[in-house]
Amino acid sequence: MKIRNCWSQYQAPTQRLKSQKTFLTTVKEVMKRLQLDCTNAPLRLAQVQCNLQLTRAVKKGITPEWELKAIALETIINRYPSPDWFHVYTDVSALEARHNAGAGVYSEAFQLSAPVGKISTNYDGELAEILLALDKVKRDPWCRIVVFV
Repeated sequence: MKIRNCWSQYQAPTQRLKSQKTFLTTVKEVMKRLQLDCTNAPLRLAQVQCNLQLTRAVKKGITPEWELKAIALETIINRYPSPDWFHVYTDVSALEARHNAGAGVYSEAFQLSAPVGKISTNYDGELAEILLALDKVKRDPWCRIVVFV
């Protein structure tokens, strides 16, 4: 038999042992059961910026909290004016910052929350809320989106 005939009729094994399925077989079954789409997303590059600076220089340790809040609001208003930008805010909470984290995302158009897990930390919650926010806004038609973490 020629090699090309062999590969055209090749079927990947579904089991390595009598009692164990292969990893790919299990993944395909789970994806089918959860009705997950496995098609590749079209390549669409978006312009992403990360800005960690306020519009005014401050020293967090000596600046009063009310002034920090005012400068933060001023930064939001000046850099991302509301009619031009769609604002998405995130919030996370965890018991003693070490377990039972929950992620929250809110904007003028929607409010979402999700438990992250019993042994999840604030860091896990931060990641979950960013993913939750990005998953929501990728389906909506807004052009200029800013996510505040």
